[in-house]
Amino acid sequence: ATHLVKAITDDEFQPQLFASANVSLFDESFTSLYRIVTVGGRRVGITSVLASDHQQKVASTDILMKPPEVGLREIWPKLEQQNCDVHILLAYASLEESRRLARAFPQFDIVVTAGGADEPNPNLELVSETDSVMIQTGSKGMYAFVIGVFDDSDQRFLAQRVPLDARFADAPQTVELFQRYQTQLEQMGLEGLGLLNSAGKGTRHPSGATFLGATNCRECHSAEFDVWSAGVQGQDAVGPHAHATRSLRHPIGRTTIGRLHDPECLSCHVTGWNAQEFFPYDSGFVGERESPLLVANGCENCHGPASLHVAAEHSSDDDVERERLREQLRLKLPRAEQMCLKCHDSDNSPDFHQPDAFGAYWKRIAH
Repeated sequence: ATHLVKAITDDEFQPQLFASANVSLFDESFTSLYRIVTVGGRRVGITSVLASDHQQKVASTDILMKPPEVGLREIWPKLEQQNCDVHILLAYASLEESRRLARAFPQFDIVVTAGGADEPNPNLELVSETDSVMIQTGSKGMYAFVIGVFDDSDQRFLAQRVPLDARFADAPQTVELFQRYQTQLEQMGLEGLGLLNSAGKGTRHPSGATFLGATNCRECHSAEFDVWSAGVQGQDAVGPHAHATRSLRHPIGRTTIGRLHDPECLSCHVTGWNAQEFFPYDSGFVGERESPLLVANGCENCHGPASLHVAAEHSSDDDVERERLREQLRLKLPRAEQMCLKCHDSDNSPDFHQPDAFGAYWKRIAH
């Protein structure tokens, strides 16, 4: 909590960037409700909201939240008194939820939404029934938008989408910031990030089953385990999923900065996490010492947690129940591709999205 307080509260030397209408730490005195910045001679008022469905994924009791509508209604009179030229709402919400908030609070000129596709719409969307425009951010900070503000009542705003690709070299300051960020994640731990409750557990898996680790599959599925651990003979990738955690400890690429404590990386490089929402399930990986059997991207990440299946195989005399649990974990090839896309997204595996790429990838792990 100490790290969170430092990250979100202002000091006399530098104001922090965080501001929210409906999320605070301990109480609202620690968190700015909005920010006022001056750009090009215009006063811009900015606030943000976290959608209710995303709030349900926050386990920490130190983080206080309220419905987005309640927070916005409460802060608007204060923000209005700032006499801003432009009002911006940052909505960590789905596209539909963002549109609904834009209609409910049309006083916001621009709504920036985290919803939408990985590759965001390059154009401004005029939200129906309002004069507000909406911008999609896309996935994982891969794009920036430049917004022009004009005095023309017929076209107040223009926007240009800029992909942050290889044309932009990593600035030394950015690399240093990334190192500090990874260090901070390690110091805070998963509980400090609000991903574990006070008992050190994550979110319960919808199936009610728990994760056991790939070695528990080996007894009955030895051939499949061998493919998982060593890859398919003759292919160039040797057990890529079995070595997923190692690549966080010793990454190869733009930097050598370790990412073993980064939820966005752990979600696809260990076992027992939600791949797209970046949180651990209550029996998922929490550390190499605490959960050694869940190191690597194991069988259960695709097939589902196997505890009920394993228990039934060892003790159940009910053939119907045993077969039901087997069927629950079977993964047919058409659905397998969709499971792969949860980790092999356009950000982390752009080659996976080329025509016929799945077939080539599948040959490396066919089982």
